[in-house]
Amino acid sequence: MRPTFISLSNLAHSCGASATLWGSFPNLISRRARVLFQSAIAVAALLFASLPAGAQNTLVRPRITQPVNENRLAVLQGHTHPLARPQFDQGLVDPAFKLERISLMFQPTAEQQAALDSLLLQQQDPSSPNFHKWLTPEEYGGRFGVSQSDLDKVIAWLQGQGFAVVETARSRNWVAFTGTAAQVQSALYTEIHNYSLNGQTYFANAGEPAVPSAFASMVLGFRGLNNFPVKARGLKSREANIPAQPKFTSDLSGNHFLAPDDFATIYDLKPLYSSGIDGTGQKIAIMGQTNIVPADIATFRSRSGLPANAPQLVLVPTSSDPGIKDGDVQEASLDIEWSGAVAPKAAIIYVYSKNAFDSLTYAIGQSLAPVISISYGDCEKNWIPADISTLQSLAQQANTQGITILAASGDAGAADCDGTPNTNPAVQGRTVDVPASLPFVTGIGGTSFSEGNGTYWKATNDPNTNGSALSYIPETTWNDTTNTGNLAAGGGGASKLFPKPVWQTGTGVPNDSARDVPDLSVNASPGHDGYLVCTQVHDASPTAPLTSGCQNGFRISTTNTNLSVYGGTSFGAPTFAGIVALINQKTKSAGQGNLNMVLYPLAASQPSAFHDITAGNNSVPCAKGTPDCPNGGTIGFNAGTGYDMATGLGSFDATNMVNLWSFTTTSPLSASPTMQTVTAGASATFQVTNASSVNFALTCSGLPTGASCGAASVNGGSTTPLMISTTSRSAAVPPSSQKDRPFSGLRPGMLIALLALSALSLLAPRRRRTSALVPVGALLLLLATCVSGCGGSGSGTGKLSNPSGTPAGTYTITVTGTSGSTTQSTTVTLQVN
Repeated sequence: MRPTFISLSNLAHSCGASATLWGSFPNLISRRARVLFQSAIAVAALLFASLPAGAQNTLVRPRITQPVNENRLAVLQGHTHPLARPQFDQGLVDPAFKLERISLMFQPTAEQQAALDSLLLQQQDPSSPNFHKWLTPEEYGGRFGVSQSDLDKVIAWLQGQGFAVVETARSRNWVAFTGTAAQVQSALYTEIHNYSLNGQTYFANAGEPAVPSAFASMVLGFRGLNNFPVKARGLKSREANIPAQPKFTSDLSGNHFLAPDDFATIYDLKPLYSSGIDGTGQKIAIMGQTNIVPADIATFRSRSGLPANAPQLVLVPTSSDPGIKDGDVQEASLDIEWSGAVAPKAAIIYVYSKNAFDSLTYAIGQSLAPVISISYGDCEKNWIPADISTLQSLAQQANTQGITILAASGDAGAADCDGTPNTNPAVQGRTVDVPASLPFVTGIGGTSFSEGNGTYWKATNDPNTNGSALSYIPETTWNDTTNTGNLAAGGGGASKLFPKPVWQTGTGVPNDSARDVPDLSVNASPGHDGYLVCTQVHDASPTAPLTSGCQNGFRISTTNTNLSVYGGTSFGAPTFAGIVALINQKTKSAGQGNLNMVLYPLAASQPSAFHDITAGNNSVPCAKGTPDCPNGGTIGFNAGTGYDMATGLGSFDATNMVNLWSFTTTSPLSASPTMQTVTAGASATFQVTNASSVNFALTCSGLPTGASCGAASVNGGSTTPLMISTTSRSAAVPPSSQKDRPFSGLRPGMLIALLALSALSLLAPRRRRTSALVPVGALLLLLATCVSGCGGSGSGTGKLSNPSGTPAGTYTITVTGTSGSTTQSTTVTLQVN
């Protein structure tokens, strides 16, 4: 450590010591004494500077303290998938069946988690020195991962079981390996079975896995022990099936569909483009589980008047190429095309594997881009607890690295679990979607346009861009359930897994102690008005081979003049990912991290950045006697002023949002009541609530004369009383002075320095000890001067500094919570009569 050197002359002057005294000090001592004096100063400075270093011990310490013994095992709960039911069980898979990229995720210690929670707050606090100081994966591992020695022991155990370790996270919080079903059964003590569901066969572990108890407490969970699918959110519609209602303008039907130029007009992107904010220099990563046809992307951009900009394709290393998968290639195409449509000059990185969440793990682990879009998910109760835990940990890591994750909120309204297979009426109650409900992810819901009697479309398209929209079009909540006969509405509701985050406040936010989704919404109706997409389609019939859907303009072919039109909340994630890329460019930022911590304060302070959706609902029919539906009817939520669980904060005006983007944060501390009235001499007690997971020590500032704040601390997620006392004006007493406490001004550092100097004096040769004591005495004199000049809180006059007690008045008092280098605050008002 480089020591901090203190100028004693500056110290003396700042403490009020006489300049003449200090200037003549060198003449009072001999040359040898001066040398000894300077040596003593150096040693004392080193001792003083070393004090804080002791508090900076690494959070990463070895945790495996006993041999890895195969005979001592611990079962890991929360790994059996809810669809791995006996009625679907087809028996053991072949013992040689290969499981690719099983991930063993490590959990942080309680100390690491507390530090991580604190850092996440600091990184979004403009007053913190850690504001927007994003970590690299290696830095994350150095603070929140496992030790290298522990990692080596786990890897050695995996390899000893015959597994092939294929990747170790740069952040040292997971390791990926490959093995056969027989190896899994032998090492993890769980069988892998086949399960038949909806005509498809999947594999999954039939029981909970077990690992040696030596490292069981380090394991957060396994991923990759099953391949039950997650849902893609793209919904297809064809022009032939769409009613002729105001909705690119079709030259055959007159119906309207969205080309990129239309989106730019409706959501006010064109002023940004004109000022050069177009995604230049930015990166967006799209998560997928299929290969794609790059020619489709190129065709889409050409038809839309966009510059050529081919996506970068990244197959997760050691993952087999999944090939072109029907149902997934359409999702991948629309995500790539429409993220690039909103940020036309951003680099689009398409990350794919056999599972979109393996792609997500890799993208975060490699920090491939500061913006990630994922349009896959499932309802909360369809996830195993281990997957929820690992996804939450990955999302937190992403946020510390400055990565914003955007996710679709689901397409079955408030009944997410009934979305696939589509059950109408719903039978599983109100449910929301993961990953959109993760507090570290921004969930995007759905709206649809509501033109009424207004004129919002031209009769013909722009010849270069195919656009025909004239302006912003009023929006309502997307809900096509009645029109289609299937559940088709924007996902939203209250999480049953995650508590209310500290940042989720504002007009309309329910007082339900739960994480509510969505956060924002954007047009999602495939029928009014759907998005044009170039992707692989079945031309003549559903069983025909896949072929390009844009062979004749945006039409499938010269003989099949249907358009490939899609909708769903799948479009919200990639389009808003494009907006975040524009924010990063505008603010010259390397990333935003958890976007929600800015979105909600922005909605409160800059409402012009949003279109508040106040009409419609995401309610869907439900069967009588099923969860949340005792009498039949519907389940869901209405749109309203401010936030609602149908459309979140609403949609956005892109130019206003990007230009008004500011880093206002919401403190996790709040007080109740916020104001109290007392008579001088009485006390007021405020209940301070801490909505974060960080523990804070509380202090007060702005107190009136004669008032004091009792010592208090508040743990994460709890409430504590804070007492503020006043002094009676008829019983004021003189404050204790510094003269009454002659040593109270000495700091621990001063005492250490004095001890060091004294020790050095005693070490001097006997005949020099007297002269050596001269500088010690002089320094003592100087420090005594500093103590009296810089000392404590007393006035030192012995007079009544507050002869009238606490004066009458109204006072705003700031209550500050401190945890290490993290500070958060709230205010209370005290009226003294």
